[in-house]
Amino acid sequence: MKLGRELIGADILRETVRRLGAEVSSAYGGVSGELLCVGILNGCYVFFADLLRELTIPVEVAFIRASSYGEGTVSGGDVAVSGDIDVAGRDVLLIDELIDTGHTARRLLDHFAAQAPKTLRYCALLDKPSRREIDVNADFTGLAIEDYFVVGYGLDCAEKWRNLPTVHIVN
Repeated sequence: MKLGRELIGADILRETVRRLGAEVSSAYGGVSGELLCVGILNGCYVFFADLLRELTIPVEVAFIRASSYGEGTVSGGDVAVSGDIDVAGRDVLLIDELIDTGHTARRLLDHFAAQAPKTLRYCALLDKPSRREIDVNADFTGLAIEDYFVVGYGLDCAEKWRNLPTVHIVN
């Protein structure tokens, strides 16, 4: 695999995260108590940190690990989840860097919904609607992209290129 052209620059990423921060803050502005922001590792960490700095509401932070890619560039559909968080009666926002086939989103939404949170929503920086296999959409979406395998800004290919400040296509 080779690093290809830049798809999304740093300025667009910053503007998108600012917009999402305002949308999330507005949606949860009247919530009593803290919003529980659950980051989906490993890929979300850059977006998660930047998004939290844009929020104007009180938050609590937690993480869960989920993966359906392994070492490949195509989701296998089987979602491995490790870790758990008690979300019963809480306002919960799952934060992911990418919603692709929908398998990870559906698995996590079902997992946490079974715990009876007060509210449960999903936020994704990037969305590949053309790849959707499961009928699920994010409540807050940054940018829709074509069916490219992308890296950078936390996204990886076999754990490489997460550190890039921009999003690139992998060839």
